[in-house]
Amino acid sequence: MLPWYLKVIYPQNSSIHIRYDRVDYFDNPWHFHPELEVNLILQGSGTRFVGNHVEKFQPGDLVFLGSNTPHYWKTNARCRGDESTSKCEAIILKFSEYFLGINQYDVPELSPLKNFFELAKRGIRFRNYDRKIQSRLKKMVHIKGLERIGLFLEILDLIYREREYYYLCSEGFLNSINPRDEKRMNEVYNFMINHFQEKISIDQIAEKAHMNPSAFSRYFKQRTGKSVTAFLQDMRIGYACRLLIQTSKNVSEIILESGFYNQAYFNRLFCSKMHCTPREYRRKYKSEQDYFSV
Repeated sequence: MLPWYLKVIYPQNSSIHIRYDRVDYFDNPWHFHPELEVNLILQGSGTRFVGNHVEKFQPGDLVFLGSNTPHYWKTNARCRGDESTSKCEAIILKFSEYFLGINQYDVPELSPLKNFFELAKRGIRFRNYDRKIQSRLKKMVHIKGLERIGLFLEILDLIYREREYYYLCSEGFLNSINPRDEKRMNEVYNFMINHFQEKISIDQIAEKAHMNPSAFSRYFKQRTGKSVTAFLQDMRIGYACRLLIQTSKNVSEIILESGFYNQAYFNRLFCSKMHCTPREYRRKYKSEQDYFSV
């Protein structure tokens, strides 16, 4: 099965995407993205798929993935639905290779990263790593601006200095990502990102892919695993979640700013996807911040 292309949507005014997940189980689709990824498992166990490599994962596992490396974490089936089982927890950090600009490797201190990032395309799992990495990743979830960039560079330095690791994919592994296909999907995603707060049609989006709407709908579903409508819904709900967390705006304002025009529909959709009301989500996040304080 071909991996799905995942568009990483960066938070506003940020060049780095980091999140703390606390979910019932990990079951993301088999996917890839141009961004590099640092993945730290805090709680949960199961099977990790990276390229042509398969192995078990457990709490404490730290993995570094290069650009466009297909991957998939799947929680043990026996853990699902078991109320006595702790939640699965992870910190996922994603960033562009050229996070400091296309000339970043002209800086002597950064030049070694070029080869390191290339090697990471095979996937790297670290053993007995410096626990400062974990504490700094936790801290990074809660900070912004220059402080976040400084901590990010410190984490990169710590990871680069690690010497106890092994590669996950075999040396000859080559993924089947089509650059032309990636370019087309990027154009589609960029249009959706720039206009998701408006009323946009499948016809408008298909035009960006230079395809007729029917063929584009099939193509989009095959590449992302979701219909165009479902993808837009997720994008809008995700934006609404960010506004609930990062602002004090009331729910009515957030609904309109997220691209919804019917409050009852928004409330039903939000509850079905997030399993709580918007107000409960806002309260839950604040309580989890207290739980996850560094």
